[in-house]
Amino acid sequence: MIAPQPRHWERQDTSYCPDLILMDIQLPVLSGLDATRQIRSDDRMAKIPVVAVTASAMKGDREKILEAGCDVIICPNN
Repeated sequence: MIAPQPRHWERQDTSYCPDLILMDIQLPVLSGLDATRQIRSDDRMAKIPVVAVTASAMKGDREKILEAGCDVIICPNN
């Protein structure tokens, strides 16, 4: 399933839960960090691994991403 924005995920079939979520951290409408927090607050999806994909390599970004609930960070620029 592809949800180009988190708001699209909300409209999807709620009985489906993915095995893994690839999260773009720099989404244009709702940040990937906020979307991950929403996922973590949903009991059905709270334990699904979230892989953060970001080009952001600023100091402190790693900590913010992990604090939001992402399990792994992929940063192609590092």
